[in-house]
Amino acid sequence: MTKLSTHLVAAFLPLPGIDHVGIGVSELPLATIDDFDAGSSLLWSDTPKLCDLDPTDLTPTQELVEIARLQSLINTPVERLPPVKVVSVGGQARILDGHHRACVAAYLRRKVRALVLTLAPKRSDSHPR
Repeated sequence: MTKLSTHLVAAFLPLPGIDHVGIGVSELPLATIDDFDAGSSLLWSDTPKLCDLDPTDLTPTQELVEIARLQSLINTPVERLPPVKVVSVGGQARILDGHHRACVAAYLRRKVRALVLTLAPKRSDSHPR
């Protein structure tokens, strides 16, 4: 019998996932997202905010998590974990980095520490006349 090595993120985080954190964001903010992910602050138009969030309110951007990683995080004190990186676009909080941490927090019914970068959604090309 084969032992499972991955699990669906949807088993922990109930909101429907999206394919990429940058969906619906214009080109310059996409560069900002890459910059935020890399840990640099060259392009940030707004300072990311550190806060505690309900992980079940986060939108996942990946489908699977590794079971071994989830198990290792369950026993790690929360204060020793880096914050989850979240990009908020039009009020939707999207996980950029930290799906495993968010899943464990949801499983334990705890809030997750998050660094949140807020970006405006891409404006429609249509103009009212």
